[in-house]
Amino acid sequence: MAQIVAYDLYECEPFRGQLNSANSQYFRGMISGITRALTGIEDYVFFEEKCIAKGDPYCSFKLERVKQSPSRKT
Repeated sequence: MAQIVAYDLYECEPFRGQLNSANSQYFRGMISGITRALTGIEDYVFFEEKCIAKGDPYCSFKLERVKQSPSRKT
C-alpha cells in the first residue's frame, strides 16, 4: 500500500510534541480525496500513523481499504 511522509506539516507544527493524538485532519482528508478523484476508487482512505504533534519526527499517512456501507435504497 501507499504511504506518504510529511515533515514540518503546517497544521501540526504549532503543536509539536504537545498532543496525545494525530492532528492532520485537513491534510489527511485532502490526500484521501485526491487519491479517490484520481483512481475512482471510493473504498480507500489515508490514516495517520505518526504525527509531529505527538512527538514523532514526521507525519506519516498510510493508505488502507475501508469497508463501505451498503448504499441506501429510496
